[in-house]
Amino acid sequence: DEVRAARQLDLAWSAGNNQAE
Repeated sequence: DEVRAARQLDLAWSAGNNQAE
């Protein structure tokens, strides 16, 4: 599912962003 993939990317991006900060 595109929505599921987008959600997974959003979670992964957020996690990476939190680690960067």
